[in-house]
Amino acid sequence: MGRNVKRRMLGDARRFFDHMLVRDVISWNTLIFGYAPNGYLLQARRLFEESPVRDVFRWTTMMFAYVQSGMLDHARRVFDEMPGK
Repeated sequence: MGRNVKRRMLGDARRFFDHMLVRDVISWNTLIFGYAPNGYLLQARRLFEESPVRDVFRWTTMMFAYVQSGMLDHARRVFDEMPGK
């Protein structure tokens, strides 16, 4: 899956993710990181919301993606939602 993300083959990465029996922290983060900085903010946010655990990397990835896209109000909301700042 990571190889597909690096090559920006996000459809293939998502299909692989969807067929995984067990999704760990790395698989969630890999796909969110693949979507977010490549302009697929809606898909990244949906995965972020669906993820069972949100670690620091996930929160930071979402904030960075919104900042990169000029959506500072969204980035601020993500920051405000983040526990234990």
